[in-house]
Amino acid sequence: MAIVPMRQITVCGLKRERSRVLAFLQRFGAVQPVPIEADRSQPPDSRGRAFFEKSGKEAAAALEVLAAFGDKAPALSALSGRETLTDQQWNERLSRNASTVQAAKRILERSRILAEKQAELVRLNTQKEALGPWMGLAVPSNFTGTASTSALIGLMPAGTTPERLKAVFEEKLPGAPFAWEILFSAPDAVGVFLLFLKQDGEKAKEAARAAGFMQMANPSSQTPKEEAEQLSLRIQLNQEEIERHKQALSGEEQSFAGLLRFYQDFCAMRSEEYRVQEELWQSKHAFFLSGWVPEKDAALLEKELTSRFVAAVEIKEPAEDQNPPVALSNNPFTAPVESVVEAYSMPGKGEVDPSFILSLFYYLLFGLMLSDAGYGILMVAFCGIALWHFKRMEEPMHRTLQMFLLCGISTTIWGFLQGSFFGDIVGVVSSTFFDGSVTLPAIWFAPLDDPMRMLIFSLGLGVVHLFCGLGVNIAQHFRKKEYRQALYDGIFWYLLVGGLILLLMTSSLFEDIARFRLALAPWGMTVLKGAIILGAAGIILTAGRDSKNWLVRILRGLYGLYNITGYLSDILSYSRLLALGLATGVIGTVINKMASMAAEPLGAFGPVVFVLIFLVGHAVNLGINLLGAYVHTNRLQFVEFFGKFYEGGGQKFEPFALHTKYYKLSKEDI
Repeated sequence: MAIVPMRQITVCGLKRERSRVLAFLQRFGAVQPVPIEADRSQPPDSRGRAFFEKSGKEAAAALEVLAAFGDKAPALSALSGRETLTDQQWNERLSRNASTVQAAKRILERSRILAEKQAELVRLNTQKEALGPWMGLAVPSNFTGTASTSALIGLMPAGTTPERLKAVFEEKLPGAPFAWEILFSAPDAVGVFLLFLKQDGEKAKEAARAAGFMQMANPSSQTPKEEAEQLSLRIQLNQEEIERHKQALSGEEQSFAGLLRFYQDFCAMRSEEYRVQEELWQSKHAFFLSGWVPEKDAALLEKELTSRFVAAVEIKEPAEDQNPPVALSNNPFTAPVESVVEAYSMPGKGEVDPSFILSLFYYLLFGLMLSDAGYGILMVAFCGIALWHFKRMEEPMHRTLQMFLLCGISTTIWGFLQGSFFGDIVGVVSSTFFDGSVTLPAIWFAPLDDPMRMLIFSLGLGVVHLFCGLGVNIAQHFRKKEYRQALYDGIFWYLLVGGLILLLMTSSLFEDIARFRLALAPWGMTVLKGAIILGAAGIILTAGRDSKNWLVRILRGLYGLYNITGYLSDILSYSRLLALGLATGVIGTVINKMASMAAEPLGAFGPVVFVLIFLVGHAVNLGINLLGAYVHTNRLQFVEFFGKFYEGGGQKFEPFALHTKYYKLSKEDI
């Protein structure tokens, strides 16, 4: 387990070489720049960064458009990683950036027009559909009458009849002649055409409104039939234009997808370069860059910078009051769990890298929670094939699969130890289809047959886990030569908690539960009780040592002693090892029983039904319990284990590098 030593680097170079120096540092990928705190005569110019951020977003938006019309990412793109380009391929794509920018603008414009046309198509179809009931109207819909007549075209309330119309107008216009035609009757309204003499027009309108009349919406100078024909023509032209843009976006424009991905990466690189540039201190002719570099890269970086550019480079050890960023470097067994440490927090100043000891317990606890050999073999097979097949896989994904591969090995071992292989599938298949009694015996013991034994083992493993965390705490104090703190915060708790656990193991209550008892000679019991008293007294006298008032110190010490309940709850938390392990086995057994019960009466079709239920049931069981094992293993590490020694708070080392999404340079060219 190791934290990578860091060195502080300061670079002074000519301003005319600034862009070349930054481009080199970005490709070198080993320097994390730090803003230089100095008086600035003027604020940094952020226009360059803003331009490339905007351009990158446009390229990403254009790619989203193309993805909707055919350029979709492969199903396993997360495993395949970025494509590697040689320097020649990189420069060839770089030379086509201008045409790529134009393609992005054209694609986005096509997308905008397409959206507008599709919205217009919906509007035109709605208008045409609204004209359908009015096809029987032989005059324009805005017809208001002739020189001697006045006309009304519109809607009356549902259920209006000729008799109702006649009654309304005879009441309001007694003796006045009028004519009407009901054009259509719908559930919600009735379309009517009304005709009156010119002199009766205003009174007729008032009478119609009083009866619930509403004029036809969007009247036109054309008849509904003529208007519908024009709408049909516009719809056809609109559809043709929509199809033309769709064909372009799914055809010729797709050829720009690769270039757009490259341009998005290029913009991300330039945007980050400009961000770093804004953090430099610059004069009229020079610039200064300060940052952190791993010790192993410092000498080579200094040599390259001074040989390639007119630059002065200073590399020195960090000062006592500085907190350099943290990078972890571990062996292949431990490195996969570095992401677990990072998810909690990077080690703080003076802390050790907990990755190694965490990895030992992580794989152990994960396998014990899942504890089925069949599931473990599936995990190992999937992760192994993926790691072997996808050579370009990104490092974070590579480490994640490595972690689950090792967890799968642990799961397989625990599964055979406890006699679980897809639940009890061996015995079920033997008895259901072969009238046999073949079973897979447990190498150690089956938790379903002896759950109390498994509970004792889980709690015992929890004690070991917690005491290892406490041991790391003591080791950290010794590294800092804080011997008193090691005694106060570690050894006293070992005496108290460890002593109480051993004392419990000598009791008849423990013997009734665990079926064994720790036998100690009288002098051993005396030593054990003395250790417990010494630990309790030490905690009471030292837990409140920050106070100068003895009464306050004793009260704080008593409160510190109360933390013994925290150890009790932490130890009981490890009962989840039993609970999750049993859940996996019990659910697997139930699935197998359901499959056998469904298959037995079906004769020749029985095996088919059995396999279907087996596959679906165990897939669900694996998914649920895989998630449960992952979550609860992390919880035991973060809450119970880290709580004994680890504070974190370190800043992760994030170098200025080629943080691209789709492409990367070959190592030789970098």
